[in-house]
Amino acid sequence: MKRLIQLTVLGCLIFVLGANSSYASSFEFSDAIGYGQASHGTGEWQWLGDTWTAENAPLANDSSDDGVWWSTDGGTNWGHGDIFAGQEVTFRFDMHRAAYGRHEYDQLKAWIDWDGDKAWDNVNEEIIATQWFKNTIEDGNTKFADNVWRDSLAANNGDNVLNPTAVLFKQFYATLVVPEDAYIGETWLRARVSCTHTSFNNTNPYGRLWQGEVEDWALNVRPVPEPGTLFLIGTGILGIVSLSRKRMKK
Repeated sequence: MKRLIQLTVLGCLIFVLGANSSYASSFEFSDAIGYGQASHGTGEWQWLGDTWTAENAPLANDSSDDGVWWSTDGGTNWGHGDIFAGQEVTFRFDMHRAAYGRHEYDQLKAWIDWDGDKAWDNVNEEIIATQWFKNTIEDGNTKFADNVWRDSLAANNGDNVLNPTAVLFKQFYATLVVPEDAYIGETWLRARVSCTHTSFNNTNPYGRLWQGEVEDWALNVRPVPEPGTLFLIGTGILGIVSLSRKRMKK
C-alpha cells in the first residue's frame, strides 16, 4: 500500500512538472535583459510581424522578433540603425490580426527607455498607443466581429463575418524627435499588441497577458553632432561634388 501511494505521488509530480513545462513553452517572452518582464500566451488573434514564436524563457536579442522598424529619412529606408539625439525618427509597427473574435478592438502600445534607467515610464516614454477596432469592412471582403460583445462560438462560426479565416495586416507609424537629453548609448524599445482582456488604459509594459505578443528592440542613441563636425562633413561633401564635376569636364 505504501509503495502504491509513493508511485501515485510520483506520477502526479511528473504530470504537474510536465504540465508546467508545456505551459511555460506556450508563452512568448520579452527579451530586454535587466528590465521587468512581459509575456503573452497565444498569438492566434494578434501578433507583430510575420510570426509568433513560443519561448521557454526570455532570449536576449531574440532573432525571431520582427515587426518593428525605424527610419531616419522620412520613410524611404527602414532598418534598426543608430539614431541621434535631436533627430526626427519614424517608427513602424507591422501588425497582424485574425478576422474573428469577440473583442471590441485590438491594441498596440510601445515605449522607449529614453533616460536609460532600465524601466519604461508608462506615460512619458510611451511613443504610440492605438486601437484597431473590429466594426469595419477592410480589404473589400472581410468584416471583423461586430463591436457588440458576442459569445465566441457565434464569432468563430462566422456570424456577421464575411471571411472568418482571413488574417488582416496593418502598419502603424509614430514620428517623433529623439529627446536631446536622451541617454547616450544602448537603450530599449518595447512594443506590445493585445486584446481588450486588459483595458486600453491599463495596458502597460509589464506583466503577463494571454493574447498578443511583445517584442524588445535595442536602440543605439548617439549624441548630437557638434557644429564643427557638421561643417567638416558638409565641406567634404562639397569637395567630392566639385571633384566629380572636374572629372566629368575632362
